[in-house]
Amino acid sequence: MPTALKNLFLECLPESERLLIVSAGETIVQRSGDLVYEVGGSFPAIYFPLDAVISVTTELADGRIVESVTIGREGMAGLPYFLGARNSHQHVIAQVPGSSWRVPSAAFARLLDRLPTFRARLGPFTDVVMASMSQSSACLAMHPVAKRCARWLLMTADRTGDNAFRLTQEFLAAMLGSHRPTVSLAAGMLQQKGLIRYHRGNVEITNRAGLEAESCECYRTVTDLFEEFLGTSLTPQEHLPTFLITKLD
Repeated sequence: MPTALKNLFLECLPESERLLIVSAGETIVQRSGDLVYEVGGSFPAIYFPLDAVISVTTELADGRIVESVTIGREGMAGLPYFLGARNSHQHVIAQVPGSSWRVPSAAFARLLDRLPTFRARLGPFTDVVMASMSQSSACLAMHPVAKRCARWLLMTADRTGDNAFRLTQEFLAAMLGSHRPTVSLAAGMLQQKGLIRYHRGNVEITNRAGLEAESCECYRTVTDLFEEFLGTSLTPQEHLPTFLITKLD
């Protein structure tokens, strides 16, 4: 696995187990919108995002999609496979372009007896993912678009490991389950406040503390769950202001 790109789920495993998983797979590049799993389809591979972000979505009868889970470097795509499912009940796509570590499911299955820590951590990981899904449902029902937009941008930065990433307004609107003009207004407000820069699909968080203040409670609730599970911070360290880098030195 490239040293500059890490998956935090793999990093919390013993080195012997991590090497077994890595040796069975390969790095791939995923583009925005690439299909990972389709409804009714199988799980041919398991994905550990490095700097890509994957969305688990539900598609409604009118064609609209709503995201239920965001997966990045803190986790993996393909959890239902380890819980006994052989076909996906959800539409799973690449959300933010980047790299992932892909391991064929059949190869992974052959390794499971040699991965006791991985198997032991599947239960707590499942619990965290389910809690995240519940929080997302409550957020979608109760919180305004502007706060959900701030939360989603923060979560995406955490999952790519970078405060700057590629994202179109169309995709952002789809992930928030809202209309593009509404999301455009919300993103414009965040930009006017100096919290983000957004131009032609390129997003950069310029004031993280301010963006957290604009977000709803759901961001911190879900982030705390994953950080406790992983034993490390999710906050990206790249693109810090110069004066902060000086202080850190």
